[in-house]
Amino acid sequence: MRVRIRTLLFVALFGVAVLALSDLLRTPAPAPPVPPGPERFHQVEYEALQDASIALLAIASLGPTTPGLDSFSMQAAQAARGFLVRRPRGFRDDCSGFVSAVFSQVGVPMDGVVATIWDAAVDNDALHWEETPRIGDLIFFDNTWDRDGNGRWDDLLTHIAVVIDIEPDSTVVFAHSGTRAGRTVGRMNLYEPHLHRDPDGTVRNVYLREPKPWDPDAAAYLAGELWVAFASVHLDEDWL
Repeated sequence: MRVRIRTLLFVALFGVAVLALSDLLRTPAPAPPVPPGPERFHQVEYEALQDASIALLAIASLGPTTPGLDSFSMQAAQAARGFLVRRPRGFRDDCSGFVSAVFSQVGVPMDGVVATIWDAAVDNDALHWEETPRIGDLIFFDNTWDRDGNGRWDDLLTHIAVVIDIEPDSTVVFAHSGTRAGRTVGRMNLYEPHLHRDPDGTVRNVYLREPKPWDPDAAAYLAGELWVAFASVHLDEDWL
C-alpha cells in the first residue's frame, strides 16, 4: 500500500511539473522595457527635431532680429534662408555645398568641402571662438558622423553651417544641409552646450549626431558639444 501511495504521489507531482512547464513554454516572456536615451533617438528625438525644424523655418523666414547688421551679413542670411526652401542649383546638396551656394550668391565665390573651407578660413585669418558669433558667420563642427567608418570619435571637420540669427539669450540660429532632416534650421547655445531643451521645452541645442547603443559613455551629440569654431566671411576675401 505504501508503495502504491508513493507511486501515485510521484505521478501527481510529475504531472504538475509537466503542466507548469507547458504553461511556461506557451506564455511568451514579457518584452524588456525600451531603455531611455540614445537607443530611442531615431524614433523619438529625431521626429521631435524635425517638428522643431519646421517651426524654426517659419521663424527664420521673418529675417534676423539682431539690429545693426551690415548689408553683406544681411544678404548672406537672406541667401541662406532662401536656400532652405529651394535647392541651390550647381552645388552639392550637402552641408558644404549649401554654404558654398550661400556665399557664391552674395559675391564671395566658394566651392569646397568642409576641410578646404576651413583651410580658406585659416588663410584669411577668419576663425574665432567667441560664444556669440555674428550673422553670416560660418560654424564648423567635429564628429557629427563617423566619416571613416571606424567606430571611433576621431572625425574632424565633418559639418558646416551659416549663422542666420542670434536670439536675445545668445542662442545661435543657423541654416544648414546634409543631415537626415535635409536643408533646415538648427539652434546652438554655447553658454549651455550640454542642454538640449529648457524645462519649458525650448530647444537650446539641436542634435547633430544620432546616438547609437555602442557609443562610448563620453559621446557627444548636441550642436554646442560638437562645435569647433566660427569664421567670419568678408566680401574682399578669396575663399576658393
